[in-house]
Amino acid sequence: MKACFYSWQWWSMIRALGAACALVVLCASGRAQSAPELASVDEVIAALRAEESPTAERILSLRTVLDSAASMDPTAARPQIGLALVSRALGDRGGARDLARKAADLDPKSAEAWYWLGMTLFESISDASTLAAAGIAGDARDACLRAIELDPKHIGAREAVAEYYIEAPGIAGGSLRKAREQGNAILKTPGGEMKGHLVLARVAVEDDDWKLAASEYELARRAAPDEAHGWDAVIEHARNLKEEKDDPDAAVAMLSPIVSKLLGKRAITGRFMLAEALRAGKKWGEAQTEYERVIVLSPDARMSRFALGECFEKQKMYAEAAGWYTEFAERFPKDKRAEDAKERADECVRRAR
Repeated sequence: MKACFYSWQWWSMIRALGAACALVVLCASGRAQSAPELASVDEVIAALRAEESPTAERILSLRTVLDSAASMDPTAARPQIGLALVSRALGDRGGARDLARKAADLDPKSAEAWYWLGMTLFESISDASTLAAAGIAGDARDACLRAIELDPKHIGAREAVAEYYIEAPGIAGGSLRKAREQGNAILKTPGGEMKGHLVLARVAVEDDDWKLAASEYELARRAAPDEAHGWDAVIEHARNLKEEKDDPDAAVAMLSPIVSKLLGKRAITGRFMLAEALRAGKKWGEAQTEYERVIVLSPDARMSRFALGECFEKQKMYAEAAGWYTEFAERFPKDKRAEDAKERADECVRRAR
């Protein structure tokens, strides 16, 4: 069941790694705007990791502290790590990678610098050619392994390495045994119980052991610091049931009872995953309802608009389908599906006559 090394899921999973140490996007940006001014580099780095959806204005205000610290001591690695997180938050993957590399060069014994170099390398893979991607992934893995050497209790680095071992093919160093070792090491690390069980659940999914996966996801949910984080384990389990086991009905059964309890970004993610599972099960009307709810929660949602076009088209509601396809194409003209959306809209207009 080994996933394709160059599949979208490989890259998206890699980009999602280290969420506890990166910007956690869970709800609206109001909190970040009213956050207090910070004075120290460590405070700024902590804020960049923890604040929920900080605005660009907030991010730039945090950068002033880092710029000042970097100017006062150009040899210090910590301000460079902070600046890498600023670039990352602003979507500048190349800049984030270069700053993280600079931090690792300035302080080769900093586990954090090596970890963020690994993460920013992983995240820059989507900008690379297929030929270069495998090499970048290997460099990212090696940077995270270096972080583990320097700090064996670094949970984020171990999780990143585990994901590499799970998703990469054997010829590139993939190994479920090594991934399992990382998961067990995380379990033994203070504060790592939930992450450890999640890693072991992902290993079980890749090994096609769905009974063990269910057990590990449940243990992860129970180990979560609060109910909201526990839902993350449930959502991930449901996603894998739909995408890896090809069992959308099981995903629907898992998500339906909890979506009303989700808040913020989790509500958007949960509703979207439920809609996707319903669509995969060809339950077009129910999927339509959930996609509409996603758009209410996230007015700029992209994939839900295209999917709504399909749901209406499958229900032979061609005028409505044409409207959603057209809106998608006009709103997201650079999306690779924009031309397809235009063609589908034209065909639905023809059928609606």
